[in-house]
Amino acid sequence: HRLRGASVTPAFFRVFGVNAALGRTLSPALDGPGHPSTVVLSHGLWETRFGRDAGVLGQPIELNDQIYEVVGVMPPGFDHPGVSLWTSSKHAAPDPIFESGEDPGLDRGAEYIDVVGRLREEATLREADSELAFLWSRLVQSHPETHENEGIAVLFLQDAITEDIRPTLRILLAAVGVLLLIACGNVANLTLARVTGRSEELAIRQALGAGRFRIASRLLTESVLLAGFGGIMGGLVGLWISRVLLSVAPDGIPRVEEVGMDLRLVAFAVLLSAATGAMSGLLPALRGSSETPACYGLLGRSRFAGSRHQNRTRRMLVAAEVAFSLVLIVGAGLMIRTSIALSHVDPGFQPDRTSAAHLSLPEARYATESAISGFVRRVEENIRGRPGVQSAGMVLSLPIKSGLSGDFFFSIEGRSDTEGDQTRAGYQIATPGYFETLGIPLLEGRIFSEEEGSEDPPVVVVNQALADRFWPDQEVLGQRVTWDDPEGEEVEWSTIVGIIGNSLQGGLDREPRPEIFRHYSQAPLTYMTLVARGEAGAGPMASLMRESVTDVDPRIPLYGMSTMTDLLAGSMAERRFSMILLITFASGALLLTAAGLFGVLRYGVSQRSREIGIRVALGAQTKGVMGLVVGEGLGMTGVGVVLGMALALPASRLMQSLVFEVSPGDPLTYLAGISLTAVAALVACIPPALRAARTDPLSVLKED
Repeated sequence: HRLRGASVTPAFFRVFGVNAALGRTLSPALDGPGHPSTVVLSHGLWETRFGRDAGVLGQPIELNDQIYEVVGVMPPGFDHPGVSLWTSSKHAAPDPIFESGEDPGLDRGAEYIDVVGRLREEATLREADSELAFLWSRLVQSHPETHENEGIAVLFLQDAITEDIRPTLRILLAAVGVLLLIACGNVANLTLARVTGRSEELAIRQALGAGRFRIASRLLTESVLLAGFGGIMGGLVGLWISRVLLSVAPDGIPRVEEVGMDLRLVAFAVLLSAATGAMSGLLPALRGSSETPACYGLLGRSRFAGSRHQNRTRRMLVAAEVAFSLVLIVGAGLMIRTSIALSHVDPGFQPDRTSAAHLSLPEARYATESAISGFVRRVEENIRGRPGVQSAGMVLSLPIKSGLSGDFFFSIEGRSDTEGDQTRAGYQIATPGYFETLGIPLLEGRIFSEEEGSEDPPVVVVNQALADRFWPDQEVLGQRVTWDDPEGEEVEWSTIVGIIGNSLQGGLDREPRPEIFRHYSQAPLTYMTLVARGEAGAGPMASLMRESVTDVDPRIPLYGMSTMTDLLAGSMAERRFSMILLITFASGALLLTAAGLFGVLRYGVSQRSREIGIRVALGAQTKGVMGLVVGEGLGMTGVGVVLGMALALPASRLMQSLVFEVSPGDPLTYLAGISLTAVAALVACIPPALRAARTDPLSVLKED
């Protein structure tokens, strides 16, 4: 079985103020040098693998061929993303980037170790940042070789965890707010229409002595109760929608597995709905209670039209709904354009029919370079000999996913320009078969040879981005680089023998970064990624890859199995999720807006039935009557479009970090959004227009 653990200092648990639910956490006195290797289990691991057995304390377990003693179990809810156990940092297996036997905790150039701390009660983040900046300046003075070009920054842990997903969450919150405003406008519009339709009833109530406050409170109570019931129904719909959205949510969203409906969320939805009903019904309630019986003309009149002011209010609300929906439509359009642009980006490799999986060799069993190289060579030979497999290779880190392929400083023979990022590039290690398997083109020179080994002169292959950056107008082949101190006595220079095409790292929206590939046999690591290309499907290929590793060493598991096509699609998952969210909310907003426009026009037609009947009696044509209604609807839509354009441009600029190769003010997106809004408005106008065109003048004129 493969588990993911974290190497931490004993103070790690004290920082979070959490004690073990069973046993103890790590201790400097009990888990320091000279003491047995110890491990603390997560509550989930204790439940699933050890059956909640309290007797696990003190028991030995084997991790990476080393024995650890279980000293504690953490309580439920202590969530370290993806981590199932914690060991003391002094017992951590050497990092795969370091030479065998080195302790990464003693390396001053290590830039991937996370540091957490707790501020004093009276301290601020700015004060902590200032203090650490001072300490860092002292480190730069004492160790310029590793710290001169680096810096330090302090941020809250929650911000660090949610940094990548925060733009998507902000868009979600903004979209929900806009949709809520549109819903408020619809409720207010319908309530205004209902109040106007109840003019006679309200007038009679006032004539019989009902006060303004009593009428207003009655109307407001009706609105709140209606909204509260709508909130309950909406909660049920929201439960279904949330499950659908979670099914397409990208990996990496913190605590996404805890997202769901509970009593707190239902209560919040009902209260928010009631508050929405109160806000939406306040204006109609005030309107309905402010008129006197004389205003309604009770002397023989049986139909009452809303006042000019009320009609203008309803039109303004519809225009506002159109404006808000256009903002969401433009946002959805920008994300659609972004997804299309990303789908046309050349990743620099051929993902079709290629699968990948990670493997990690235990340091205790693979302690020498020859043992590691021998394992890799046998696995590659094993999988290449299987039917359906075209080629196979290994690499430190796959394209698109940065993984362990960090940036490292290197030196160029004959140069001293080491300031800033002048000599910094991505560090990769690969076997010769890797380039063929992923279809990465060779542009100049050659790739590694299978015959080259640790005894041969070191060679490297660089990508086009590195060649263009460091030797823009020079011959690249034959240049030499090193990761050692160029002034040292035992410096080892590696010769560039080939230039390959750029493969994107970190995402399709990133610029190609300079990368150097070392020959695997000359820098073997205990962590690698196996890639294989063949005619077999994803399932059969996964089985072939597992069998190839198991035949060499049955105790080495493959994990993180994926096709390169899925991996490529996963790199766009966050933007695709944002696009789905915006399309969902934009569709809802457009439907609500169309419903609001339909309701206002339909009510207007019913209130103007006498006028329309007279027009028809005097010879008005069907087209003219329909044009009257459609023109009114499109007029409200036009005002809303103008307001929406004014709101959409600054709102879309907030999405700058999510869009790719499309401007926030993209004319095509705005034109498409306006066209879609106009079509929806036209569809909403047609039923009321047809109803107006079918008005029978005789039946209408007989009503009074």
